Amino acid sequence: MRQHFPFRSAVRLALLVTVASCGSDPTGPTVTFPLSMMAPAAFHTCGLGSGGVVYCWGRNSSGELGDNTTFARLSPAAVGGSVHFQSIVAGHSHTCGLDANGAAWCWGSNESGELGDGTTVNRLVPTLVSGGHVFESIAGGQVHTCGLTAQGAAWCWGSNNAGRLGDGTTTNRPTPVAVIGGLLFDSIELGIAYSCGLTAARLAYCWGYNGQGAVGDGTDTDRLEPAPVTGGLNFVSLGAGVGSHICGVTSLGAVYCWGANSRGQLGNGLTDNTSSVPVRALLNEVAVKVVAGGGETCALIGTGAVWCWGSNGFGQLGTGTTSTESAVPVQVIGGFQFQSLWQSGNSPCALTSSGAAYCWGRNDFGQLGDGSTTHRSSPTRVLDPG
Repeated sequence: MRQHFPFRSAVRLALLVTVASCGSDPTGPTVTFPLSMMAPAAFHTCGLGSGGVVYCWGRNSSGELGDNTTFARLSPAAVGGSVHFQSIVAGHSHTCGLDANGAAWCWGSNESGELGDGTTVNRLVPTLVSGGHVFESIAGGQVHTCGLTAQGAAWCWGSNNAGRLGDGTTTNRPTPVAVIGGLLFDSIELGIAYSCGLTAARLAYCWGYNGQGAVGDGTDTDRLEPAPVTGGLNFVSLGAGVGSHICGVTSLGAVYCWGANSRGQLGNGLTDNTSSVPVRALLNEVAVKVVAGGGETCALIGTGAVWCWGSNGFGQLGTGTTSTESAVPVQVIGGFQFQSLWQSGNSPCALTSSGAAYCWGRNDFGQLGDGSTTHRSSPTRVLDPG
């Protein structure tokens, strides 16, 4: 998600300068399709291109690719309409973005009101979110969406099962409602049925489903409003995905995770044990960003290398194999030096400093954008549109 707050902007700029200074594209060819950010979901992926044009690929059964069809795409296709976007996010079967004025637009599945237009009708092209809110960032969950205003107020819409919208109820909302509690956030991340925010004081708060400890408050009780993550750790960023675990990077570059751990996705060397409090991942590198998927986690370090841990049934650890999971971090192969990293489902994606896009892992709907439906166990270049 795009970060605009002064503190966040300074941190992000410093991190990107550190990584970009050693970034390279090992494949050599001139990049003809540069992207500035990516939004991978469980079965589809989108990327933000020049001029604010969004391209999407993968499954399209609910119109989540935004090209006014429901046909799957194995390579990038431009989103329809005339909106130019500054940032994008992807949920399970829906996609959203912010235009230059901070207005939110969404498209795709709308069964729980996750498009925020006041209906539960699927949309095949970008549709304006109701309420006239001006957002600085936006985040997508499985069937809910949240946005942050310039002041840090959080508004959410869509499914409210287990209280993931944070409004003190479990009632679905087809239009944005304010997260209660009076907290202001610098960033927000959404998981499969929970939400987490990071305050200006670098403290993490989570709410929603907590059956596997995803809220991180030391209990397994669902929370209908933000609850502080146990431990008082100061995070510079958080990462959540379609699984029931979340991770954060501290100011010193350490990674801590909490929640489900059946595949070793917490990275602490253990499996088949959940943790309702943050535990440190055994990553002997300084991380600049961490992202969480279904049953795996990946971290970008200062050199531009990526390390992953957890499930590997689709090759999502990027080690060149689909062997069993790893409960400790392993390095993604290929010698890539990436500038940025995203993940939500089982298909991590990353950009080089030149904007070349690479994805790996699950690809049964073409979500890797390489023109095939073959799972990839190492980074694979996303094709140019068409």
